Amino acid sequence: MSLMDMLSPGEEHLTQRYLFRSAVYNSTLYGNTIAVSHLPVHNHGPLREYVTQIIKFAENKLRDYRSFKGRLKGISLEPEVETLIDRYLSKEFTQESNAPVIQIDTNKLAQLQLDTEYVREMLTIEEVGSSLEPSDNTHRSDESSHESAARPEYAAIEETPGLITSAEWVWDTEALGEEWSLLAEVLEEVHLKALVALMSDAPEIKLSRLADEYGTMPTLLIDDINQAAMEHIGDLIVSEDGIVEDYLDYVKNLKR
Repeated sequence: MSLMDMLSPGEEHLTQRYLFRSAVYNSTLYGNTIAVSHLPVHNHGPLREYVTQIIKFAENKLRDYRSFKGRLKGISLEPEVETLIDRYLSKEFTQESNAPVIQIDTNKLAQLQLDTEYVREMLTIEEVGSSLEPSDNTHRSDESSHESAARPEYAAIEETPGLITSAEWVWDTEALGEEWSLLAEVLEEVHLKALVALMSDAPEIKLSRLADEYGTMPTLLIDDINQAAMEHIGDLIVSEDGIVEDYLDYVKNLKR
């Protein structure tokens, strides 16, 4: 039996409430007021007293669990109700004490740290190279050696109208429009490989291997491709599911 059935506050009361107080509306459609039914709970003494007893008993039990001194007095409840409340609180505190222990995969954490350091190093190299000018050819040679050791070599892309070629890949963009030709020109070989990987039968695995080979992360490769696509064709060409279906035929021209 619920509390409302055991200690019924009486019959429902009907009260007229204003639909809107300050809004401008057509009162001829629904009128100015509406009848709302409710039980007079807050005015029913027995129900209020019983709920107060339940809260006091539960608070005393919580004080026991938390080792707080002092107890509330004047509590009178049925033994069955006290047992029910005690059982519920005991179960809740047991679940809290047996909370799952968070375990961190140290191998993944170490790989993430390596990826982060690599990206930071690449950004630092570009910043230093743009702000400092070498004083002689020796400095230029040292800087070039440093950059070549820090990142993989990208094959140069030939500037043939409508045909973008690299060491391993050919992308015929002649029929795709000038904006696609410009996009193909700015993408580096690793990005072309990433697009081919996304069209493979195992895109996630191949893209991850490609990122490891070039010392970067799959999400960074996709971000680079989408950023270039936004600048030249005004749209993203890679989504969470792979290459966007509307542009799949465009990218299929990219072949080894």
